[in-house]
Amino acid sequence: MTKAFLSVMLLMTLVRCGKDPLAFAIEPIPVGYDRAEVLDADAIDIDNDGDSDLVAATAADLRYLEFSEGRYSEMTAGTGLAKVSAVETMHRDGNDYIVKRGNELSRLEYSGIGTWRESEDAVENFNPEPMLEARADFDLDGQIDRAQIINNTLLVELAHGDTWIDVTSRVAVDGLMLPKPGRRIRAADLEGDGDMDLIVVGGRLFRLINNGGKFAQR
Repeated sequence: MTKAFLSVMLLMTLVRCGKDPLAFAIEPIPVGYDRAEVLDADAIDIDNDGDSDLVAATAADLRYLEFSEGRYSEMTAGTGLAKVSAVETMHRDGNDYIVKRGNELSRLEYSGIGTWRESEDAVENFNPEPMLEARADFDLDGQIDRAQIINNTLLVELAHGDTWIDVTSRVAVDGLMLPKPGRRIRAADLEGDGDMDLIVVGGRLFRLINNGGKFAQR
């Protein structure tokens, strides 16, 4: 039997253990009145309130979006990010960020009280995390699944032993079409509910909220 046939057969054995099947709700996050081109983003809970705020790198600047009462609001003022020149990518290192401009790397140091400043020290021994793939246990079965950006689309695969099962349409993310080729995908518990969500960047910024559904082998 071919690998493709086996994958189809395995997918047919995946059923929901509960009320609703695993699915992600796609929500665009406006940045700069939804006119800013977003290059990178990260989810971070520096105020320890249980849900994640966002740091977004646009083509022009860095912005901080605070989540409160079900929506994100611009709260860059007071974080120090407005003083930082625009960057192309940003990689988490604890609560610091290693940022890149062309071939130059720099560190944004976190103060511990909600602000960042750019360090003058050289960045050494830096290994950037993958930008187009995120791995996490999306269906809470104890196995690490993966989500990948391929050009302007998203692929979600659940781990089944040593096999990957394409569930992109089953988890309702096949409708996500990025306005520009994808630049970043990250897995994070955005709502503090124990479910691993996704943030995706490709010209605009999106969050994909996991409904907590599970799949299990029959």
